[in-house]
Amino acid sequence: GAGETQYIFKNNSIYQLYGRTPSQFQYRKVTDKYGLASKRAIHAVGSGFIFLNTFDKELYFFGGTEASIRPMTEDDIRLREIMDTSEDALNNIDMTVHRGFFRMAFQNMDSTFDGNNCELVYNINDPKATGTPKWSLIKGSNVWSYSVWDNYGDSEILATGRSDIGKVMYHNRTDDFDGNPIETIVRTAEITASEDSVMRFKGFYVKGKPGNYTTNSIFRYFMNGRLSDRGEHDLSLRGETTDLGAIHISTQSLLNDRIVPLTGY
Repeated sequence: GAGETQYIFKNNSIYQLYGRTPSQFQYRKVTDKYGLASKRAIHAVGSGFIFLNTFDKELYFFGGTEASIRPMTEDDIRLREIMDTSEDALNNIDMTVHRGFFRMAFQNMDSTFDGNNCELVYNINDPKATGTPKWSLIKGSNVWSYSVWDNYGDSEILATGRSDIGKVMYHNRTDDFDGNPIETIVRTAEITASEDSVMRFKGFYVKGKPGNYTTNSIFRYFMNGRLSDRGEHDLSLRGETTDLGAIHISTQSLLNDRIVPLTGY
């Protein structure tokens, strides 16, 4: 990401090394508005780095200057609302890039398991029209560490260290994690229908693209709880999640119209 430039990421600032000879070497501060949350929470991507910021616990892209720093999870994912931000959990975070996908392993804040149990993934070569990532959240992927085998003859194999037991596993050879199903969550951007009015929605409509086998898809919606007919005292500040239902998708499905779930609400 940096080429021949050396950057030092501290917990509350970023520095750059200047000079061509030892007598000329000096560090200059790039910014003190951002810092690295933990030692493994950074990875080279393209012409820069993706790192987890100390101050708000969100991912940012750094391209060499303070002006180049841009948020990657603040608007769509809000990591600080789903990630365990304790010091021990942050120190377990790991990142990698493999076959065009950025991957980050972390611990969900609601997990009863003390270790990484989620992955945040996006396709580097397929961003949104705005240039921001299309994030996917994978729950149940117990990854402690990543190791990309890219030497001669390795075929760019990705091996992962397990966070729950002492095993090293090949990645992406099956659709489960050592026999356990992996739940993949794709979260849409937050939608605010009105800032000053109470809105009522009659329904939710989902469009999808058929794959090559039948699979179950569960659709959920998230509410922030600010409803006029409920008291403030029993509202969760994190909102609530409600199941909408499930559908079966097959190759014969023509998903160019509205989908009616097979199960009722």
